Amino acid sequence: MNKYKIVIELLTIIYLVIMCYAGIYDWKTRYVKPWTCIVNYILALTIAILKGATFKQIIISSIWLAAFFYIAALIFIKVTKNHDEGVGGGDILMAPAVTLFMFDKGLIPIFISSLLAWLDGLILGKKKSNYETPMITYFFIGCIAYLFL
Repeated sequence: MNKYKIVIELLTIIYLVIMCYAGIYDWKTRYVKPWTCIVNYILALTIAILKGATFKQIIISSIWLAAFFYIAALIFIKVTKNHDEGVGGGDILMAPAVTLFMFDKGLIPIFISSLLAWLDGLILGKKKSNYETPMITYFFIGCIAYLFL
């Protein structure tokens, strides 16, 4: 039993409330407010430390998804010559907070989030040629899925 259980649960609730806000805002505007990324990263870092994450786990958890999104964005820009679409900066900024929040079981919820976002883009993208998938909304769904694992 972790002696910080209550603190971790309170921080998790705050994290999820901010993530929900960011997800709804992203759904409506296709924009992510930078403060939500910063606050959620600090919360996720605090939660990971209280859960006993090592420095190595924190670094690896913080970097892999953001690096993947950043590389995907660069490839998209190179291939399509389109600088306005693809993986958004807010998605890249929020990714470390999401992967760090789920550092101990992160792959399955991230896979669920990505699959739902891909399906959303596939289905709704056919209806609108300039459709942008609200990835933060799907990150939030992945965070909720994480709680049930």
